[in-house]
Amino acid sequence: MIRKSVKIIVFFLILSVLLLRFHQVFRFKFNDGIYGMEQFYEEKEYSLDAIFFGSSHMYVNVNTSVLWKEYGIAGYDLGGSEQPVWNSYYYVKEALKTQKPSVLVLDCYTVCRSGDYVDESRIIKNTYGMKFSRDKIEAVKASSPESDRMGYLLEYPTYHGRYGDLTRSDFRKYADTDFMRSNSWKGQYLHTGIHSQPQPGTETITETAELDERSERYLRGTIELAREAGVPILLMVVPYVPNPEETRFYNRMEEIAGEYGEGVDFVNFNPRWEEMGLDFSVDYMDTCHMNYQGSEKFTRYLAEYLKARYALPDHRGDDTYQSYDDMARYYDRFVYNDRIRKTTELPDYLAKLWNPDYVTVFFIKSDYKTMSNYNEVRDLLAGYGISLDEVSGDAVWAVQNGNVLFASGDAAEYCWHQELGRYDVLTVRSGQGKQEQTVPQVFLNDSSYSMVNDGLNILTYDLVGENLVECAGFAIVDGTMEMGKR
Repeated sequence: MIRKSVKIIVFFLILSVLLLRFHQVFRFKFNDGIYGMEQFYEEKEYSLDAIFFGSSHMYVNVNTSVLWKEYGIAGYDLGGSEQPVWNSYYYVKEALKTQKPSVLVLDCYTVCRSGDYVDESRIIKNTYGMKFSRDKIEAVKASSPESDRMGYLLEYPTYHGRYGDLTRSDFRKYADTDFMRSNSWKGQYLHTGIHSQPQPGTETITETAELDERSERYLRGTIELAREAGVPILLMVVPYVPNPEETRFYNRMEEIAGEYGEGVDFVNFNPRWEEMGLDFSVDYMDTCHMNYQGSEKFTRYLAEYLKARYALPDHRGDDTYQSYDDMARYYDRFVYNDRIRKTTELPDYLAKLWNPDYVTVFFIKSDYKTMSNYNEVRDLLAGYGISLDEVSGDAVWAVQNGNVLFASGDAAEYCWHQELGRYDVLTVRSGQGKQEQTVPQVFLNDSSYSMVNDGLNILTYDLVGENLVECAGFAIVDGTMEMGKR
């Protein structure tokens, strides 16, 4: 009888482990929701100074790296894509279980919305990251019609069809993106794109518009959560180009904040964009979201505003905030990598690649010996330990910090590989595989890279961020290698 009971217990233990692993692999993996909350649980209790709740207006535009690097503020962007105010309410409730920051900041953008529910994707992104609890159940109930709630609570019914979508990154803790190789991004989501936006007008709108009843109820509920916890709350509008109706809603939110008195503030930053130095022609990646350059400008202004009103300490130099120092290091590399991608001329490009934390593969193809600027290209590559004079045909070099890790020479057949970071494998080969190709082939994991068929290709991998920076190509055209990359 005892043996039978032990077998049953072991069976269910094994089954539980398998089901947990199944869930980890098949579950949805979104860094515009889910991950931010999951990683929030890893923060040390009562360690955060400012927590920012809401939609992508918050987690894209509030730069937690700048808050830390320049002000020592331990901030966290705890939001989700198009986050409705009822989800912000439950995020605040969840956050206050383990944190008591100097200020809570609530994004007001989606408070303007009406309607009871958002689309399935946004429901998933704003609830699946929460630990299972009564509050998660209530969050799902607030987010979805009764007929769909069980599926969202079990989660499996919504992701069981992902079999054909699985990639190797699904078997890791976080999906394979530049942001989620580490849990040190503190909820922020960075963009590099530049898309010019219309400059906001200067007209002043003083009228108000009544909020949707449900939105106002959860807005007031969120304010009450903060008051009950004894934490000041700031209702905030991030700079973008609002329509007149949205501005009327914001005016109403300012009235609501005023009803509560001390500890409840409202600020619409839209009219202050000039004070921040924001340039809508270069600081935005779409109508509502700044690129990281714009977020730096806004966050500096926001930090000064917060420090003038709330008791925000400077934790720089405190060893217990090592993860914030890590974030600053990752952020610096993120910015530097973006500058590399935006560098076009070969001499400047090669100068920026000189870094001990980069592994760079140079592969040159076609008749480069007869190029009119052969000597110039040869001398530029010599700085990396590459000698074009010693080869006559297609060739490959893998280089790190001036050390040549691999050189193909004039060999027609070779295969070399190197593990990079925790997850990636770099492979260089020729004369291998079913087709036995005799031109250089460069792979990062299963993906092959080559930008030009005739000329120089340069693939760069960043060991700090554990990600591909880019593969750039400099083509040979009419007997001359172009100095501008493709």
